[in-house]
Amino acid sequence: MSSPADVRELLMRSPVAGCLAPGGWDVLLPHCERRSYRRGEVLWSAGDPAEFFVLLTAGVLRLSQPTPSGRHIVAELLGAGEVSGLLATVGRTGHPFTATALVDVEAVRVPSALWSSLAVDRTQSIQEAVSRILSAFGFLAQMATSDVACRLALVLLRLRELTPASETGETWLPVTRQILADTVATTVETTIRLLCRWEDEGIVVSHHGKVCVREPGLLLEAANGKQARSPT
Repeated sequence: MSSPADVRELLMRSPVAGCLAPGGWDVLLPHCERRSYRRGEVLWSAGDPAEFFVLLTAGVLRLSQPTPSGRHIVAELLGAGEVSGLLATVGRTGHPFTATALVDVEAVRVPSALWSSLAVDRTQSIQEAVSRILSAFGFLAQMATSDVACRLALVLLRLRELTPASETGETWLPVTRQILADTVATTVETTIRLLCRWEDEGIVVSHHGKVCVREPGLLLEAANGKQARSPT
């Protein structure tokens, strides 16, 4: 189990570190806790009131927005060191997105009401929240208007940014084809066809529930709607 000192160190290195006076952190920290969320677990749904926000310490969190047809469009993917749920906390409103653990997630959970009552400088938290929401809406627009190949390429590139490289220097994304299919709102069969095509072109490698992007530049072309070319 993590100690209060561990949690304090994590929060002091987070985007909300300057929002509370030292005495405020002393009051808040006993109410913060490290939590584990299993893959597929929902932290909150769009429209839920802000009971807490999280600082991610490991894993990937998927933010999505439901459509009237029931489809969920991915708005953003977040990784270690990023904060989620801050916009609803600062605005004291419902969450704009549903937050789901894309893979197993570790996070520090911070109670929204207590944090809001102790915050002495909201400027930093508001800037962080606005920056996050603008980024999310940009990603959301791409995911909502792009074809499935572009959506899959965007998700793979974003996951590559969020996943630490191994000792060999390669970055293996801990996602199955089913997870990718669910994330980009397509079938597993379509996901397999795209991954196989990109494997033949030397752009990605997939193996036992993992994917490695070997040619991010060529994958970026696919994300921009261009036909990926085989590397020379």
